[in-house]
Amino acid sequence: MKPRALFWLLLPLVLTPLALGVWAWTNDISLPAACAETWRTRDIAPLAELADALGPGGALAFFLAYEWAVPTFLPLTVFTVAGVLLFGFWKGLALSLAGMVLGVSHAFVLGRHGAAKLLPRRLVESQTYRAFDEEIRRDSAGMLLALRLFPLNPFSLLNYLCGMSSMPFVPFLAATMFGELPMTTATAYVGSTAGQLLAGQTPDWRFLAVLSASALATGTMPRHSPTPMFSGRRSALSTMPMAASAMSL
Repeated sequence: MKPRALFWLLLPLVLTPLALGVWAWTNDISLPAACAETWRTRDIAPLAELADALGPGGALAFFLAYEWAVPTFLPLTVFTVAGVLLFGFWKGLALSLAGMVLGVSHAFVLGRHGAAKLLPRRLVESQTYRAFDEEIRRDSAGMLLALRLFPLNPFSLLNYLCGMSSMPFVPFLAATMFGELPMTTATAYVGSTAGQLLAGQTPDWRFLAVLSASALATGTMPRHSPTPMFSGRRSALSTMPMAASAMSL
C-alpha cells in the first residue's frame, strides 16, 4: 500500500478523539460531573438526562468513540456499559454493535494493508505466524467464530492478525458479528441491571436466564459440534497465544 493510503487509514485514529473533544467543549458537556453525581446519589438519572440533552449528536459521538476504541486496544466493556447507562439497553446495545462492526473493519483493513508492512520480516515469516495463517486458510469463518465465542480471546489483536492473514473480509466480519453478539449482549445486560439496581428498580431476571442459557449453548457448541466448521478449534486456541506472543516481539 502507498504511504498516502496508509496515512488516510491512520488519520481517523488521530482526528476522532480531537473532534469528540472539540464537540464536547463547544456543547459544554460535563460527562465526568454526571458520572460523579450518579455515583454520589446512586441514581442514573443524571446520565439519562445528559443523553436526552445531547440528542442524536450524543448517539453519533458514542458510536464514533466506540469505533475508535476498537483499533486502539481500549477496553470495550467500559464503552458497552456506558452505552446502556446513557441510552438504555436496546439503543446502547445497537450503538455498541454498530461501533464494533465499523471498528473491527477498520482494524482489519489496517492489518491487511498497514501492519504487515510495519512488522519485521522475521516475524511475518516466523513459524508461529505461518501456523496461524494456515489455520485461518483451512477454516476461516469456523475457526474465527470459535475464537470469538471463547471469552478470553484477544479481541483487538485478533482483528489485526486476521487482517494480516489470508482470511477474506466477509467471513471475518460475519464470524465477528455472530461470535461477539452473545458476550456484548451479556455485558450490556450487566450494565443495564446495575443501572436498574442503582435506581432501586427490580431487573427482569427472566431475560438474564434466557441470556445465560444462550451464552452457555453457544459457548459449548464449538467443543461438541461434529461439523468441520469447528474442527480447528483446539489447534486454533493453542496457536493464538503463540501468535499474540510473536506480535509483542
